[in-house]
Order: sequence, then C-alpha cells, then structure tokens
Amino acid sequence: MSQLKAFVGQTAVYGLSTILARIINYCLTPLYLYIFKDPKDFSVIPQLFAYTAFFNVLLTYGMETAFFYFSRKFERQNVYNTALSSLLVSTAIFLIIFLLNLSVFSSYLRLENHVNYILWM
Repeated sequence: MSQLKAFVGQTAVYGLSTILARIINYCLTPLYLYIFKDPKDFSVIPQLFAYTAFFNVLLTYGMETAFFYFSRKFERQNVYNTALSSLLVSTAIFLIIFLLNLSVFSSYLRLENHVNYILWM
C-alpha cells in the first residue's frame, strides 16, 4: 500500500507540473498573438522552448536516473552532494561560455534579432 501511495504522489507531482505548464502556455498564447503581429516573430517562442528542452536534457546528463540508481547502493547524502556539485560546475561552465558567446549562438540559431529572448530563456 505504501508503494501505491508513493506512486500516486510522484505521479501527481510530475503530472501536475506538466499540466500546469501546458495551461500556462495555453493562457499565454493570446498574449503572444497580440504582441507578435507577424507570424514570423511568434515562431521564435516555440523554437526557444524546443531548445530549452534540448539543453535541459543535455545539461542534466541523465542525473536524475543516476541519482535514484546510486542512492540505493551508496549513502544518499554523498550521492546527492556529488550529483549537485557536478551539475553546478558543469552548468556554470556552460553558462559562462554561453554568455561570452551569445552573439555567436544567436547567429547560429538564426535569431540575431532576438538575442534578448535567448538571454531571457
């Protein structure tokens, strides 16, 4: 019974965040359409969301799966500290490189006119 409670709780947490994100996106669509008169400008938003999802997976390098796997074999606090420190260091390095080369990344993504959108995302 406790496993079922844990499963339902985890499903609610992960499912609720997904549903909430989609509701927010649905509610923001009229605002986007009002602000971005040209459809070409509106297409930037889904493109940036796609890049965000890709970089989210890339920068976490499957750490959530590794954490759950190794936390059963080793002391949980040590696993957590190792995972957190490696994620912080690699993300900081990526962020520094990204910010120093923002114009290069924006031209590579063909978003030279929307550098501020990339920075905000």
